Amino acid sequence: MKVKGSIIYKIYYLELSENDSFITFEEILEIGKAENVDFVLLGGDLFHENKPKPATLHRAMEILRKHCLGSKYFIFKVTDICT
Repeated sequence: MKVKGSIIYKIYYLELSENDSFITFEEILEIGKAENVDFVLLGGDLFHENKPKPATLHRAMEILRKHCLGSKYFIFKVTDICT
């Protein structure tokens, strides 16, 4: 299993340009796709705000759809449930 990790990353927080965080987020996913990883682990919250603006949420979802949904087959099995 191949995993790609990223340090704490927040979309649309203290950026110089409106697109900086989206470009970086997309680059992280593109690298993972190019390296054929099984999943990308992002540490921390994806958004800085509790309720992101609809445009921010929509753009993040577009990026996730573009890089994470597809026809690649995978098996997911829960081996232990902690209560």
